[in-house]
Amino acid sequence: MSRDGEGKYVGQSTDVALINVMSSFDIPIQRQSFTRLSENLSTRNKRSPHEMYNIEGSIDAILDRCKYYYVTDGSTPALDAGTRSVILNNAQATASRGLRVIAMAYGYGSIDSPRQDSAHPQHRATQPLPVSRTPAPDEDKINLVFVGFQAMFDPPRKGVADAIGLLQNGGVQVVMITGDAEQTALAIAQMLGLRVGSAHAHDGQPRKYCLTGKDLDQMSKSQLAERVGSVSVFARTPRHKMAIVEAFQARGAVVAMTGDGVNDAPALKMADIGVSMGKSGTDVAKEAADAILVDDNFSTILPAVEEGKSIFHNIQNFLSFQLSTAAAALTLITPSTLFGFSNPLNAMQILFINILMDGPLSQSLGVDPVDPAVMRKPPRKKNEPIITKRLLYRVLFSAATIVCGTSFIYTTVLGDDHVSRWEQTMTFTAGPCLGFGLVQNKMLVTTVSMSFLVQLALVYVPFMQAIFQTDALGWKDILTILLIAATSFVLHEGRRRFERGVQSDETYANVAEEMA
Repeated sequence: MSRDGEGKYVGQSTDVALINVMSSFDIPIQRQSFTRLSENLSTRNKRSPHEMYNIEGSIDAILDRCKYYYVTDGSTPALDAGTRSVILNNAQATASRGLRVIAMAYGYGSIDSPRQDSAHPQHRATQPLPVSRTPAPDEDKINLVFVGFQAMFDPPRKGVADAIGLLQNGGVQVVMITGDAEQTALAIAQMLGLRVGSAHAHDGQPRKYCLTGKDLDQMSKSQLAERVGSVSVFARTPRHKMAIVEAFQARGAVVAMTGDGVNDAPALKMADIGVSMGKSGTDVAKEAADAILVDDNFSTILPAVEEGKSIFHNIQNFLSFQLSTAAAALTLITPSTLFGFSNPLNAMQILFINILMDGPLSQSLGVDPVDPAVMRKPPRKKNEPIITKRLLYRVLFSAATIVCGTSFIYTTVLGDDHVSRWEQTMTFTAGPCLGFGLVQNKMLVTTVSMSFLVQLALVYVPFMQAIFQTDALGWKDILTILLIAATSFVLHEGRRRFERGVQSDETYANVAEEMA
């Protein structure tokens, strides 16, 4: 840890917070009076009896390795079971409020050297200060003195809870993997809106929404894969990230994993989508990830998911529109050609409809903004095809609507076996109007309006009439076409409402299945 140009401490956020809180309470910072020899991740190595070392970590890991507790500089009595219980209860009560609990202890001598007395040696302010982040398993041999614990609040960023809520409503399961204590993790999860209530398995026994590292150590891969669907919080499980990712993938889920540290790199690599932090992320994590959050904000994931779903949704709309109009045109023209009937449309009119449908209208489908209804759709599987059964049903329904409406106009105005220009004009005008019922994009309003104006020009401008062989239509003809088009619009709107209801039921069913 060091200071920047403004004199502020910079470095690991937890260490900076510990130093800053001392300044807030006017507690002198004695860092300058110590000579740092090294900073270690464990205390397995031998140390001189004249060295002092400070340790910080979880309350369970630190307290289990302490034989004394600090009262004053001259008094460090033995840590009995009663005092240990009081410390643990206070720490758990603090953690249940969503505060991160960091326990602190110190000691002298080497690993194998017992503590000679309960008082501080006089050289404590002049000796080196090695630091251990994660105590080693054999540190119970060290005569540590428990000093106390520090509680700090790391509030979730603004907007994260809303983002999680929207993702969960869309069938996305959001889980939190943290090194914090179970009580702290559950409290933070509640603030974020994660599911942390009580649930029951099929056997009627209560099922936890939170799994700890000890729980995971007792599970096989198959047991973990069965449980992760109903788990929202993994506490004290940093080293189990790969196992958690593997368990979700075994269920057929597409896993997106976020992380910033060196230890996160393997899990980021294993996940289907590894997401590293841009500001706090290490170079190793960034290289292992597929995407980088440049602002380190989880809320940024939401618009990314929305954009991905919107692109897929627009592609399906484009295909539905194209296939529907193509199927309708073939259905209208093919029987007339096969059986020798007069075609309801001439070659120029067919060409114009194809250009109109393949041009502005179809291209506009690709730039439609994100529809809020898209996020309510359940996630699709990795191997799900673009042209689904539901899309084919939509194509058949839309094509049938266009064919029935156009055929009704055609047979109603057909006076004899000979097709006149007026009869072709009625059919030619009705087709695109019925096709407009397929449109469900707000950005297409301008395109549809321009297409309608062009259609009127083909019908009423003499120069265009000569090219496309059309006749001017009366107001009754226009009214008839508009009524048929309105009927088509109502039918398509009913189809859309039905599809939204089915999608909502599927999303609820997916969530209920994960909860089971």
